[in-house]
Amino acid sequence: MSRFRREENDWTAETGRRLREVLAQEAAAVTPSADALDRIRARTAATARRSFGRPLAMAGAALATAAVVAVAVLVAHHGGGRQPLATTPSTTPTPSAIPSSTAPMSPTPTPTVGPTYQLTLYYVGRRADPYQLLFPEVVSRPVPPEKAVIADAIRALLTTPPNDPDYTSYWPAGTELAGVTLHNSTVVVDLTMPQAPTSAPPSAVPSTPAPPAGLGAISVQQLLYTIHGAAPQVTAMELRINGHDITSLWASPITEPIALAQPWEVFSHVWITSPTQGQVITTTGTGPATVTISGKAIVFEGVVNFDVQQDGQTVASGHAQTVGAPAQGDWSASVTLQPGTYTIRAYELSAKDGSITYLDDKTITVVAGSPTASGS
Repeated sequence: MSRFRREENDWTAETGRRLREVLAQEAAAVTPSADALDRIRARTAATARRSFGRPLAMAGAALATAAVVAVAVLVAHHGGGRQPLATTPSTTPTPSAIPSSTAPMSPTPTPTVGPTYQLTLYYVGRRADPYQLLFPEVVSRPVPPEKAVIADAIRALLTTPPNDPDYTSYWPAGTELAGVTLHNSTVVVDLTMPQAPTSAPPSAVPSTPAPPAGLGAISVQQLLYTIHGAAPQVTAMELRINGHDITSLWASPITEPIALAQPWEVFSHVWITSPTQGQVITTTGTGPATVTISGKAIVFEGVVNFDVQQDGQTVASGHAQTVGAPAQGDWSASVTLQPGTYTIRAYELSAKDGSITYLDDKTITVVAGSPTASGS
């Protein structure tokens, strides 16, 4: 006999014994009245003509009812053993608890982002005040395979437009990197330009489209400084276009190897590096925001002038001090601004006539933050 069958038989025997005890206790608690026998005989005589089966059926029903009551009492008093199935709460969900097939699915996991590095790209300023010089913008790039940062920097410069509309790059669209080789501190860069015929002499590459005459030299320094920023050991470059060694580019004579020029020769004299073009600054609470303006400069006597414009009106102005030219130094200043859109300008005043020169500007927006809860 299995263990399950033995447990069932033991439980049935125990239940039968307890049932008999309960029925006996209930019967002993009944005290018949003195005239009970006479009333029973009278009812029996009055119903003698009825069928014999109905009393038996009634008695059977009464006995069954008593048995059910007894079992209920037994279960109530029986602390151990198997519990009736009817006392186990149902785990089947009701229709309202069944999840709908239209319930939103779990969000798609966000792809894992690999390591990145900060790369400074250099662009040519559109303003000739008095010269078109270089300005930096920092971008975040995925770390290239085998840390090929020189090739990555060149490709980034050729394919990434500047964020600031006052900056540009004259390298034609479609210019691609064909190869790069590093020899000590000199990098050999081979570019392909679809606009340039491969049979053209080096001095005519490319013929069209071409930037304003004389901007070939600053464009070459734009490329070399971007490479130098990614790989500081690089201080010189040999440039090939469509397989040709070049001697001039866009009417600018080129002498190879091309040496990294001095910053004061090719950098604009004043840069704003923070805030960036289009940046949104949120105030603390509903009050004004304190905006820190910072950058680098190569200016006479180390004086950087700045102002903040809103709707053509000057709402703040001042100057900051840095090291004097020809060294490039850091500068910073702070202004308090209410919510709104502003243009921050930084520049050098001409020693000749006091006019604004070497201007850099950034348009920003200040927005009100959430009100601070009282007592917080």
